[in-house]
Amino acid sequence: MQLATISSHWDSNRPHCRPVTSTVFCRTLDRMTTTTERLELRIPGEQKSQVEHAAALRGMTTSAFVRDAVIERTQEVIRAEREIRLNSEAWERFSAAIDAPGVPVAGLAELLTRKSVFG
Repeated sequence: MQLATISSHWDSNRPHCRPVTSTVFCRTLDRMTTTTERLELRIPGEQKSQVEHAAALRGMTTSAFVRDAVIERTQEVIRAEREIRLNSEAWERFSAAIDAPGVPVAGLAELLTRKSVFG
């Protein structure tokens, strides 16, 4: 197991971890899943040395460290694209728009009564 320090709250995005006060013991993903795909990249030697050093500090292989970092960043990017952040003025406008009565669309009621082309 590797040792990672995080805040004392439970991080639901890390289901392979369990909180212990302000420390979390994590199982590396290679023990949990079967890996079949390969991802390659080229980086300058200095960056590679930094990655290897960071992995060693965490007691991980370089591959496991890079994999975990890539997956974590991937999840952050996807989550950021799915979230909508609004200030209070924009939230009020949005809330008013979705709370307003619907506007009739010509022909929609008739369209919904037709037999489906899919069967």
